[in-house]
Amino acid sequence: MALSSRNSYLSPTERQAARIVPRLWQLAQEMVEHGELESGKIIEAIEQAATAQPMASLEYALIVDPETLTPLRVLIDEARLLLAVKIGKTRLIDNAPLVPKAPPPPVV
Repeated sequence: MALSSRNSYLSPTERQAARIVPRLWQLAQEMVEHGELESGKIIEAIEQAATAQPMASLEYALIVDPETLTPLRVLIDEARLLLAVKIGKTRLIDNAPLVPKAPPPPVV
């Protein structure tokens, strides 16, 4: 996941801090791949992980249906993670897919 084009507004130190944005998505995707499908638990982990970067202020993290943008409580199929993180005076917004691991085929 690339940083927003707004990263041109960031100082070199802020650019380093902005690396938290793709890390938050990676955390969410890893949780989904390991079977966590409750949006609340994923968002809670994102909120906690965001505090590791003192220059970052998480404005929101939402998990939504990719078609309707309706917030999801539980992931069933692909969803979108929407993030807004403020670094200094710059607000970085991003979105990325969250794809649950396909269940194994039934044993016949």
